[in-house]
Amino acid sequence: MRNYATLFLLFQFLTFSLHSQRSQPGSDYVSLYRYAEKLFNSPNATSKTDSAALVSYLKVAHILEDKKRFNDTLADSWVKSGILLMSGRDPKQALPCFHQVINLGNQHTGLADSLLFKPYLYAGSVQYVLNNLDSALYFYKKAEGIYAVYPGLTESERLFNKFGALYFETGDYDKSISYFEKALSQVQEKSTVNGFFVINYKNNIATAYMKLGRYEQALEIFESLLAYGNPPDELLYNTGNTYFEMGDYQQARKWLGQIRNMAFEKYSSLTKIFIRLQEYDSAAFYLAKANNLYLMNNHVASRVTLGIIQKYSGDLNVARGKPEQALKDYQQAIINLDPSFKDESLTANPASFAGFQNFLFLFDALVAKAAALQSLGEISNRFLEQSISTYRSALALSRHIENTYFSDDARLFLKTKVNPATREAVAVAIRLYMKTNDPRYIRTAFSFVENNKATVLQAGIRNLELSTIPGLPTQLVAEEKNYRSSLARLKIQAEQQDNLRPSQELDRKIHDMEIALASVQDKLDENPVYHNLKFSGLSPDMDSIQSKLVKRNETILSYYYTDSSLICFYMTPQGSGLTAVPLEANLFSTIIMLRKELQNPEASGRKYLRETGSVLFQKLIAPVFEKIKSSRRLIIIPYNEISYVPFDMLINPADGSLLLKKFTISYNYSAGFLFDKTIDRGSDYQVLAMAPFAEKRETLVLPALPASLDEINLLPGKKLFGPQATKSQFEILSAQFPIIHLATHAVANDSNLLGSYIAFYGLQNQADTSYRLYEQEIYTLDLKSARLVILSACETGNGLLVNGEGIMSLSRAFSYAGCKTVITSLWKADELSTAFIIKRLHHYLQKGLAADESLQKAKIDYLESSGIDDRYKNPAYWAHLVLIGNIDPVTKPVFNWLVDVALIAFFILITYWRIKKTRHKNMPG
Repeated sequence: MRNYATLFLLFQFLTFSLHSQRSQPGSDYVSLYRYAEKLFNSPNATSKTDSAALVSYLKVAHILEDKKRFNDTLADSWVKSGILLMSGRDPKQALPCFHQVINLGNQHTGLADSLLFKPYLYAGSVQYVLNNLDSALYFYKKAEGIYAVYPGLTESERLFNKFGALYFETGDYDKSISYFEKALSQVQEKSTVNGFFVINYKNNIATAYMKLGRYEQALEIFESLLAYGNPPDELLYNTGNTYFEMGDYQQARKWLGQIRNMAFEKYSSLTKIFIRLQEYDSAAFYLAKANNLYLMNNHVASRVTLGIIQKYSGDLNVARGKPEQALKDYQQAIINLDPSFKDESLTANPASFAGFQNFLFLFDALVAKAAALQSLGEISNRFLEQSISTYRSALALSRHIENTYFSDDARLFLKTKVNPATREAVAVAIRLYMKTNDPRYIRTAFSFVENNKATVLQAGIRNLELSTIPGLPTQLVAEEKNYRSSLARLKIQAEQQDNLRPSQELDRKIHDMEIALASVQDKLDENPVYHNLKFSGLSPDMDSIQSKLVKRNETILSYYYTDSSLICFYMTPQGSGLTAVPLEANLFSTIIMLRKELQNPEASGRKYLRETGSVLFQKLIAPVFEKIKSSRRLIIIPYNEISYVPFDMLINPADGSLLLKKFTISYNYSAGFLFDKTIDRGSDYQVLAMAPFAEKRETLVLPALPASLDEINLLPGKKLFGPQATKSQFEILSAQFPIIHLATHAVANDSNLLGSYIAFYGLQNQADTSYRLYEQEIYTLDLKSARLVILSACETGNGLLVNGEGIMSLSRAFSYAGCKTVITSLWKADELSTAFIIKRLHHYLQKGLAADESLQKAKIDYLESSGIDDRYKNPAYWAHLVLIGNIDPVTKPVFNWLVDVALIAFFILITYWRIKKTRHKNMPG
């Protein structure tokens, strides 16, 4: 094993001695260089041979500088001197060597740019070890720029692995996997495969899977690597930690116990295991061993190392019932984990964050400190106030980290860590409000809630808007869009491989595309205006929102729940506040049963729906009804399962009235979307209307929807039916019309984000991708010019529920693509009922009414129509259509008598159709 303890002193001595000998000409640098190369490449290197190699490289460097020969040999001598020094106990010693080469390359144009690849790469590696992540990223990007010009450079796989490690530290695990996979593929493509690197890179990939909670996938890789025999410590450590995350502490101890040299990692991991096992004496024993190891090496050990020790010390003190002592540990941990924070006062927390951050331990330390303060709340409100301050710091860190991510997958995973902290922060604020009746704490709780709702959607919309910044390179914007579109198609292709793992070739294409996309996005981020706007953003403020409601007579209800309370924040023209009632477990079971009942209109029980509508009114509206009853317009900001509730159908048991008839009702994703922008009310009501299945054909891939023909037939604009209504036509035309209406089939997959799509015209012998517009593809569209999208397709508002983000639906995808208002369906409803309501909706929209009022009137027309049988008036037939987003009118008033005549004719047709359908059902046989 190489020992570098004395190399730095030797380096200093040689530098002085060689400078004193510069007057001695004629040194044979060629022989010295060959000798150094022989030692450097020796398979049996020792500290002695490394010392000799370092001496020789340094002599060569100084000789060549004396002779002013700025050539490849000089550059290589400095690089290898740095490599020999960087593996020592203080890697900072190596930085001057790498900077020498970088300066040479910048000052002497005769040197090839490719010579700078390694010094940039290794300088970044040193900065990474020192936890200077911003500096590491700077050097890695410099190396990446050289690699882009010279892709055949040796050690390029090391660069991709380092990028992966860097993104791993910031919690962007999906991105890290792409880089680790790229590094692995480059090693495996070489004629001689280095087994050490294969094991190392696969180990890194598996560790990222472990962090993502994909434990079986991680263990499968770890087990395949353990089969090689004599496993390295890193592999043992990561295998043990995977079992720890799975809660199998005995297996975790087994693997960690086999570690030979990574003593600090071993002791710290055993500490957290014994804390979980409530064996506190054993935990204290291993924590002391970890601390002693740090003290022995504190002159070279990272501050992060000390921060981790202090974090675990705090955890142990909390477990032993000593929160006051834990607070001191956590404060010191925060200081050591955040390079820019120095305040030792227990009341102080980092107020802002910049650049790359080692997210995981710092966030955990802040949350742990906040929880310790929360536990002291019975002693004094002061501790609860300090807890709120600490939670605010932790959540500010999470928002900063989220802004550094470009991937929605990374942002969604981040929410799994942030959601529990948000919930506790809200609970503390509500607790303080209940104790003090101080409205400041309502505003604090509201800010925590709304800053955590739909943040991924907000980031996507913000990035879409940022792409239009003047001065942004149009080529980069175009490349970014093309990469995102191509990546969506590749992921859909991978998903369609019969639920099997994608082929290695397809997997490689996906990872390469992700890296190419990341590179373009990084270049966009270099634009200062783009960067500043990306990291800016005002938190939703309850008072400022409430002040804007007076003119519009609107009321906003924002829902949330903690472990024990169902909370409703209300903002009316008269004031704002909150209600908090006990969270009853049957709320969720009621919503689940309601969803099942509504999804089958013909079998739904009218009595059950009325009873459930009354029950949900009592739970969701009654606590706040007295505050809102004078309003005429409700904007609902739901939370999690409440997103499935159609508020229109709720019934006030006091008078049996539908909420639909008292309020216009719309929905939004979070308060951050309210009053964002008013819709451009152009006078033209031009619609791109598509009905792919208007006519019945035997070869159609999906059943016909005859009512869709009448639904759009008389709309102004461009109408495409049957074979004209193709996916490709929609992709071409969708950005050209202010209003889009799709009367078609759709499939919502509530377990797989890649399984939802809208269907366009397609025949049975065609590939799925030719007629299905998948949710992932909608995300890549640019629909900023669309005032309104109407999706009268089945269940376009349904999908996978993601905690804190909402329903990942097809309608949400249209919002993500830039459309401010979407009218969508929560479940698969009756075709004729939908057609009636949509026709009336267009009628009112064209008159210039607000979008929410138009939908309300259309539904009331349906319920009050004498031509519709009473059995079709239960909510399963009409409550499925909901409006999400901006409620402003989409056009200036235009009177069109032809439309009115057509509507009358349509009502007659509907009546006839219903009668005929009823007679057919009642026929014998």
